Amino acid sequence: SDTFFSHVMGVLALASVQRPLPDGAVAILQDAQQENGAWAWDGTDGTAADTNTTAFAVQALIAAGEPASGEAVSAALDYYASIQNEDGGWPYQNPSDFGTDTDANSTAVTIQALIAAGEDPAGAAWTTDVGGTPVAALEMLQNESGGFAWQAAVPGDNLLATVQALPAL
Repeated sequence: SDTFFSHVMGVLALASVQRPLPDGAVAILQDAQQENGAWAWDGTDGTAADTNTTAFAVQALIAAGEPASGEAVSAALDYYASIQNEDGGWPYQNPSDFGTDTDANSTAVTIQALIAAGEDPAGAAWTTDVGGTPVAALEMLQNESGGFAWQAAVPGDNLLATVQALPAL
């Protein structure tokens, strides 16, 4: 499908195989960033931004050669700091119709964005006032089976949560 999220994935894919990016590919990413520092899945201002699209956009920008200290990545990190839950993790959105509890998927891809930006997701900069860290929040969602729950309130193994958690940890 022809969506902004597909564009983000295309930039990541091309960068991962060291292929040149089309002219304007990075500008499309930068132009779609919302005032709060995040991105929406469709790249518009009319749709609420989310942690997942933001994580992939940050990774795509860095893979395309944008510096982690640049304006777009710095604004995204500020967005993450502003909606981080006390346990150290993140929801899909805040506010959100899906709730704002930490979920493994959003926390995992956010950790991947932090790592891409040179941040330590277990370090002091991402430790909350009550001592929560992104890594600890994600680890708390791992079940005895080794799989990960989507949220603490939905404790069963979730395949997507597990697939996204493993590279983050």
